[in-house]
Amino acid sequence: MVIFKILIFVALIIAFWFIPIKYGIKWAKIKNISNLWMLFGIHPFMGWIAYLVIKHGVEPRKTCTQCQEGIKLKAKICRYCRNEMSQEEINQTINEFEERKK
Repeated sequence: MVIFKILIFVALIIAFWFIPIKYGIKWAKIKNISNLWMLFGIHPFMGWIAYLVIKHGVEPRKTCTQCQEGIKLKAKICRYCRNEMSQEEINQTINEFEERKK
């Protein structure tokens, strides 16, 4: 009976540790940002913080069609190469982001 309780305790700790990493990576892909944020998941508490920052605190990104750098989703001009994007391209990337969120 004691071993069963220990196994349940260990399973809960592992679940508590890996759940934020799994969902943090998912939201990093949705928002098109680096998965390296989840390296904070080495410590369980920091993994939860990184997950919450990614989900609620980081703006979604898109990739510039010319220089392939990550820029804000609603940006009209790339800050790296000064490539101007049409309103149609911006609306398309916003729609793609909304689809990834579902």
